[in-house]
Amino acid sequence: MIRLALPEDAALDPKYQNRPHCGVTALAIVSGEQHSKVRGIVQRIGSYSSKWRGGMHTQLFVPALKELGVEFESTFNYKVSISRFAKETAKPGATYLILSGSHAQVLQDGKVADQGGVKPLSEYRAKRCHAQIVFEIITPKVDLNAQVFGLPLFDRLT
Repeated sequence: MIRLALPEDAALDPKYQNRPHCGVTALAIVSGEQHSKVRGIVQRIGSYSSKWRGGMHTQLFVPALKELGVEFESTFNYKVSISRFAKETAKPGATYLILSGSHAQVLQDGKVADQGGVKPLSEYRAKRCHAQIVFEIITPKVDLNAQVFGLPLFDRLT
């Protein structure tokens, strides 16, 4: 399961709250990468200049997710609010990257994360915005029967 939290390096940037970087933040959350690394990847893919503040175009999400190695299924042109999507369509335990207008957020089990932090859906300011593009993030299956010791010598014996 994906850890629903702001990227760790977000607290180090004093201008983090004042930039239009919800897409970069959402990509960092679903990929588990540092915000600065995702920002660099999006800047390269989008051919943005050095003065780029962080806002990204919708068409860059698919190549950015592929570049970050995140598996996903996408649904385009949804016409329901985020709260209704969470109640009626979202699966328990699943993680969704949702694009609504010019904003991006991550939804997981009734909690929403964007650059403002993680909040319950009932307290989220944009819960009535329409979920236009939804990416269901596919998390890799973990083999609970595999015994891993953390040492290369012992891991190769099986």
